[in-house]
Amino acid sequence: MVGMSHITALYPRLVVDGADAALDFYARALGGTVTERYTGPDGRVVHAMVEAGPARFAVKARATATRHRPVTASR
Repeated sequence: MVGMSHITALYPRLVVDGADAALDFYARALGGTVTERYTGPDGRVVHAMVEAGPARFAVKARATATRHRPVTASR
């Protein structure tokens, strides 16, 4: 197990509809650069990384259907 002292950075992941349009918007609005972009077989963005100044964040397309069933609280 990796201890907390080995974590050097954390970044948020934004899950969005229209990931390509969102990436274009973030690049223009924030003056950012898309430094990584990976797509699935269907062409949807499965992971992209945006750097804007000192900030970094990930973006991915929202899945159209979930493969996981919802988790409910148990008593």
